[in-house]
Amino acid sequence: MENTMKVAGIQVRRSDPYSESVEEALALCERAADEGAEFLCIGEYLIRDETEDGPSLRRFADAAERHKVYLITSMIDDPSRPGGNFAYLFGPDGKRIGVFDKVHGGTGKGCPVFETEFGKVAIMICYDTRFPELARAYALQGARVIFAPTASSFPDDEIWAVCCRARAMENNVFVVGVNRVGRFEASGVVHYNFGRSTVWDPIGNVQAQAGSHHNEIIHATLDLTHVDRMVNDPGDGPLLRSALLDRKPEVYENYFGS
Repeated sequence: MENTMKVAGIQVRRSDPYSESVEEALALCERAADEGAEFLCIGEYLIRDETEDGPSLRRFADAAERHKVYLITSMIDDPSRPGGNFAYLFGPDGKRIGVFDKVHGGTGKGCPVFETEFGKVAIMICYDTRFPELARAYALQGARVIFAPTASSFPDDEIWAVCCRARAMENNVFVVGVNRVGRFEASGVVHYNFGRSTVWDPIGNVQAQAGSHHNEIIHATLDLTHVDRMVNDPGDGPLLRSALLDRKPEVYENYFGS
């Protein structure tokens, strides 16, 4: 199992038609791979109004295979699955490793983790970051990295950042948050995705962060042994010891049934 992961967050604007954003994202993925990234993630709401057999998703699978990288991309408004909000993970061979359906505000009913050469990874989409239970379920299954594609807009910038950082700190995992950026309209109302895609380490430090105005790639090299050490060889104090070691589920498990 590899203990160093070179990640890239692909921050791309929202466009109408969405196909323009797809083209821009594919170009940024190629650049990120050329710059040495091994694991790429794109923000939420990228592909729209297609099924999973549609042309756009296939192009990202092909890009993963061509560049020999892991790649997470997103899809919404699949006419065959109403209400679903999906993130797809492809491996370096272009094959689908797994798909996550947004739980909160989507139709997802599970907390899957996905096996990669870097160990286990997981995904939470946008509003999912507000719910500590989901990230904790991933950490208890051994996830080392949680990817969080989103399409968050002002004025939710501080809320999103605080939630992602908290999920990293309380579970002592890396969180890779990837947002969209720029102006868009929904139901006649103008919104602004605030960008600021960010990588947080297992104690909540920022390793990389994008700006708020443009398409951008953020790069970070994750030392995954940081996660392992805090569990398997802990020191004294919150910077060295995983909070997972000091849980007392017998005290509070009865309160989470409903």
